[in-house]
Amino acid sequence: MDSAFNYNFNNALHLIGFPNVNLTRREVVVLDFLRALDEHIDESFRSPSIFKLCLNPGTGMGMMSEQSWDTIEEAEAALKSLNFPTMLPVEMEISIDDKQPQLFSTTTLQTEAFRKLHLLPGRTMSTARNLFNRGVITSPFTHKASITTIANPVASMSRAENNLYQLIRDRKNAVKGAGLFTSGKISYSTGGIDFTHTLSASRVQNAPLGISLCGEPFIEAVVREIAPSPAITYDLTSVLSTLMQEFTDSEMPFRVKGDDFGSVISSLIGKNLVKECEGIIFLSETAEDIMDNIGRLYPGANLVAFQFDADSLAAGIGTGKQCIADFGEWLYSFTAEMLDGKLIDSEYAGTVCPVCGAHAIYHANHNIRCAECNYRIADSYLGRRLTPELTRQLLTFFYTSEVKGLQIEDGQRFSSVLALDANYQPIHVRVPDTDSFRPAV
Repeated sequence: MDSAFNYNFNNALHLIGFPNVNLTRREVVVLDFLRALDEHIDESFRSPSIFKLCLNPGTGMGMMSEQSWDTIEEAEAALKSLNFPTMLPVEMEISIDDKQPQLFSTTTLQTEAFRKLHLLPGRTMSTARNLFNRGVITSPFTHKASITTIANPVASMSRAENNLYQLIRDRKNAVKGAGLFTSGKISYSTGGIDFTHTLSASRVQNAPLGISLCGEPFIEAVVREIAPSPAITYDLTSVLSTLMQEFTDSEMPFRVKGDDFGSVISSLIGKNLVKECEGIIFLSETAEDIMDNIGRLYPGANLVAFQFDADSLAAGIGTGKQCIADFGEWLYSFTAEMLDGKLIDSEYAGTVCPVCGAHAIYHANHNIRCAECNYRIADSYLGRRLTPELTRQLLTFFYTSEVKGLQIEDGQRFSSVLALDANYQPIHVRVPDTDSFRPAV
């Protein structure tokens, strides 16, 4: 799947104007995700604001309404319908927090190393791989929260290795020494409207577990405008966690090359297709141009779907014949759409059109054609088939090496060099005359 995609997709990518770009399947998935993220954030900010009611704002115990209203007039009307006592009977609920500290997984290690050590994900994984090879940590490639230290550091470790080792060990110690964590909230209801506030850690630290009643003085109630906020942001942590949640088949074991989206992002940064600035990642201008050409075809979603099919096959579910056929059919139509319906034969990928100079030569209906300028020649000459290699020589260099098996009308066979005439059509010439058919420099 990888080799078929890389060869056909990148050939098509070169032909639509990106000759120096080569992408893997996972890189295309990430670029398409970032393109979709652009659309998601744009759509979020175009959404209208909503309005909520806030009790005791600015006091540190302000409670926001669970309900919201589309207009300020509706929110103000709801506020006027409510009556508040001088002392609010507030319900306090303290419970055990199930979000206990955990060991690192690949994704959480990458995000924490980026946040605390300023290491890009690819650098984090190469450093973690070195630590694993030294035998001081467990495998860094895992969906599970299981990365931990298993031996003391060695003297020859680099500064980056020492820093990452310390980060993993600190997390191990935090998990080992963690007690029960509690969380809490206060709530108040009136007139069918519910108000809540999440308590800070200091407020719940010594509070008893369970539900109790307490009083909070009423100060004021106001309408608050809530601006739209995207569910996913450009923050590297948000991007990595969402990629792992949406694009990874959790039933399959972790694969080093397949699921390490952090290193894929680092690779794209190295190719100047993704930019990073203070923890925010976004498409470069070149990547935006590429996605403007292919984003409408949703390559990311399709590639992920076929990857899930392949994962199922690897797990022993189904057979590969139909999966391979379906992927081949999609890849053919996808690259054809990239080229506006004119699929370029991979055999002619290195051939240049002598008329317009485009890398757009393909074979169809016994003709060799150019998809850009409609130039064409027959796919045979004097009974001799023009192979892709002969075609490349003829069209790119204006003449070929000696061709055997040419046949004239009386059936006599001979050998000759083929060249292009003034109309860029093939003719046969004597070997000493080939210099006159060389293109002008």
